[in-house]
Amino acid sequence: MDNGQTNGNKNSRAIIIAVCCVIAVVLVGFCFIGVLPFMAARDLFNSAVNTDISSYNVTVTAEITEVLVKTDPDSDDGNGGKVKMYTPVYEYEYNGKKYSVTGGVSSSEKKYEVGDRAEVQISADRPGMMYDPQLSFRNSFNKVQRGFSAMFAVMLIVPIILAVVIAAIIIIALRKSRAQSSCNSDSSAQHEYSDPNDDYRG
Repeated sequence: MDNGQTNGNKNSRAIIIAVCCVIAVVLVGFCFIGVLPFMAARDLFNSAVNTDISSYNVTVTAEITEVLVKTDPDSDDGNGGKVKMYTPVYEYEYNGKKYSVTGGVSSSEKKYEVGDRAEVQISADRPGMMYDPQLSFRNSFNKVQRGFSAMFAVMLIVPIILAVVIAAIIIIALRKSRAQSSCNSDSSAQHEYSDPNDDYRG
């Protein structure tokens, strides 16, 4: 192997290492720029919506007696109409007394119909206080969080796949180039040491 081929191999390895280092730096930078702010924002929202519900220590079955509908005049549902917010009214009995409580969370999705039943949490000390695990800020935020997490995972995976593909293409191209250079070098050596005037036919 001549010095030219040796230098070519060294240059190819150097280029491959440089490309891999650049891709690694880009991926690490992307993780720091994208992942850390996302996790910080998630923790901030978690602390905001994860209110203390330890006082809601009794489970009762409530009936939906009414669904209040409120239209936001400044909203747009995408079909030319206004967004409607639904708030259920719960009725339940505790210690022989009936309570009617309007839900503390409204939703653009109509979660309940009149006559539906729901398992809710109330406070034994203040039975008029009620918490619906199926319709709460925490539950709504968890749904949004799962959607954003899935989207963010796709945004993170796609650049990694592209980086791996680009690195593989560069490595394959360099290897083919090195193999071609080796073939050309061997061919040149054969031509160099062959004598067209030699006649071995006797």
